[in-house]
Amino acid sequence: SQLIAGFTMPEADKLRKAMGKKLIDVIGALEEKFLKGAEKNKIDRKLAERLYGMIKKFGEYGFNKSHSAAYALVAYQTAYLKAHYPLQYMTSLLSAQPDRQDDVIQYINDCRSAGIEVLPPSINASGFDFTIEGKSIRLGLSAIKGVGAKAIESILSARNRIGVFGTLRDFLEQVDSLTVNRGVLESLVKAGAFHCLHNNRAQLFASIDVMLEAGRRLQEDLASGQGNLFGGGSPGGEAGSRIDLLDIPPWYDNERLAREKEVLGLYLSGHPLARYEKEIRALSSVSLSELTEEHGGRTVSIVGMITNIQMRRAQKTGKRFALADLEDMEGTLGVVFFEKVLVKHEELISGGEPVMITGVIEAESDTAMKLIATGVRSLKDVRRDAISALHINFNSIGVDDLVIRSLESVFTRHRGECPVFFHVNAREGEQVIQAHSTFNIKPSDSLMKDLAKIVGQESIGFSMSHQQ
Repeated sequence: SQLIAGFTMPEADKLRKAMGKKLIDVIGALEEKFLKGAEKNKIDRKLAERLYGMIKKFGEYGFNKSHSAAYALVAYQTAYLKAHYPLQYMTSLLSAQPDRQDDVIQYINDCRSAGIEVLPPSINASGFDFTIEGKSIRLGLSAIKGVGAKAIESILSARNRIGVFGTLRDFLEQVDSLTVNRGVLESLVKAGAFHCLHNNRAQLFASIDVMLEAGRRLQEDLASGQGNLFGGGSPGGEAGSRIDLLDIPPWYDNERLAREKEVLGLYLSGHPLARYEKEIRALSSVSLSELTEEHGGRTVSIVGMITNIQMRRAQKTGKRFALADLEDMEGTLGVVFFEKVLVKHEELISGGEPVMITGVIEAESDTAMKLIATGVRSLKDVRRDAISALHINFNSIGVDDLVIRSLESVFTRHRGECPVFFHVNAREGEQVIQAHSTFNIKPSDSLMKDLAKIVGQESIGFSMSHQQ
């Protein structure tokens, strides 16, 4: 543009940026100046028009041919590996993206969809990075926040010396207590890495001081040569292998999962929304993994958990607003709550319970999107209003008097307006029987828990009215 049309350097740079960012309006606005400049430099107008037409086309989308060929080859090789070596491919992909949590979550969901189980970290089975274990993928110790390279080296070195850790005492005795310190132990416990030795994370977490003191004592004994008569252990043989942990009940599922996510960046052993999966799919207008730039400007309703809340105040107006993340079972999306919505729904926003957020998607690209919230409702309320019928499938569990009496008792305690239907096998096929209206129910979490104890979660279904 400088040589042909006499553009100044700032003008030429403006055209370059417009092409790079696909700013078609800016490119169009500079066309006449380009053509007049070319004419002034005695360039044939048709040639100048043809040249600028190429510039406009490149501004819509342009890609170097050699680059295209290289990408095509890489795409072919990648597709071949994914199709024929899915386990190896996904393991490498996960190991290559340790710091990109959204990508890791998506890849783990892809693994699950392909029938590949992703196993939690383990002090006895994990390597440094993701590794293949049978037909599954094992999370590496490096994926745990707060567990550094030196601590991992100490754990792997001890494992190489003695084989797997048979007891908690083996671990505390063999690892370097200077690198595997309080912070490392806490992170390992939260991540569930001790599950192979002890499955009560709450008990281990409360007993960190006990473990540190036991480790110090065991290593002093080992250094002084005590216990060699017993094969390297401390005096007392089998009884000496016990570590007296504090008597603490296990964490509830939500707390266990929250602490797991704190150090792994994702839910691995479960998900707080898992028991609502059927309702979420029916109630959300789109899942986070399905969002694209095309949703920009649209109003959507999405069920999820609100996390990472940051309260702010606008400098110019002084009004409060909040930034947060909305997480469903497939991804994460940034959310903005302006003052009007924040004041009205602050308790729900900060309550830590599943919610439905309605709002407008702002999208600069597929990877730069956020939700401007216009409303927030608790999932309990949305589900209560949306469930139009309860269905119980007897095909897999069968029917007996005890089950019927137990169900009658539950329905009586949760009486409401929602009808109940039973699905049973008969000679002529499945029959659907509606319970008497005196057994209509009011949907709630406690009802679902009571029913699950009797017939199992998989035997419970719903009809949704889709009113949001």
